Amino acid sequence: IVKAYTGLEIGYTGWRLHRCSALLGDRVALGGGALTIFQNPEDRSTLVEAGVVQPDRAILIRGSGVDLDRFAAPQRRERDQVTFVMACRMLWSKGVREFVESGDRVAAAHPEARFVLIGAADAESREGVPATWLEEATATRPHLDWLGFVGDIAPILREADVMVLPSYYGEGVPKSLLEGAAAGLPLVSTDMPGCREVVAHEKTGLVVAPRDVSALAGAMDRLLAEPSLRARCGAEARRMVERDFAVEAVVQRTMDCYRSLLPPALAARGGR
Repeated sequence: IVKAYTGLEIGYTGWRLHRCSALLGDRVALGGGALTIFQNPEDRSTLVEAGVVQPDRAILIRGSGVDLDRFAAPQRRERDQVTFVMACRMLWSKGVREFVESGDRVAAAHPEARFVLIGAADAESREGVPATWLEEATATRPHLDWLGFVGDIAPILREADVMVLPSYYGEGVPKSLLEGAAAGLPLVSTDMPGCREVVAHEKTGLVVAPRDVSALAGAMDRLLAEPSLRARCGAEARRMVERDFAVEAVVQRTMDCYRSLLPPALAARGGR
């Protein structure tokens, strides 16, 4: 058995953790030599310390990787209109409200700024932002667009200036931050597990406290006002994903985990 976590839900403590411990404990008991893959060290530590998984069977593979060719970083020119993009499932805990309210503050001083939400409304989740709320938010804000589901966001990121994810969700390593970094965008995100794996303050972007609209607006305003900071953080973000998050390396590490569970003779033939 190989169990892969792409993040832990909010409040993954107390009864939720004990319930998960029992469920995963049953799986491990049935599976014997199960491996558990985590995307960030905080999630790994949480379940190891709770006794859910054994340290030597808890593997850290940071993120699910990103296609560096598809999200190539273009040469960006300085321009008057700065576009902030947030791409995610439309969940409150992803920071959708905070993005919208922060955008209001920035746009009040910089009406040329543009804010773009990308992602489908999730009516099945109790955390889902209703489509009606998103439609009303964009109808009353000329600086805000909601594009809904977009199959390929790479062309949008080539025209964007900053990737934002003010999440307080239990992230693994957010795919949108990796894609933004691969596109050479500076990042704005929160001091939360998973997000910390990608956003280093004043290196690959700016880090703010979760649920802090004032801090988020301040970070976006700073990147808007400082083109040199945008360029420097965007270039470093691209270097970071090239070094640590190329999809080929992540796939190889994942396959190595599966092969480690095979009998030696079968593993030597590549699992075939």
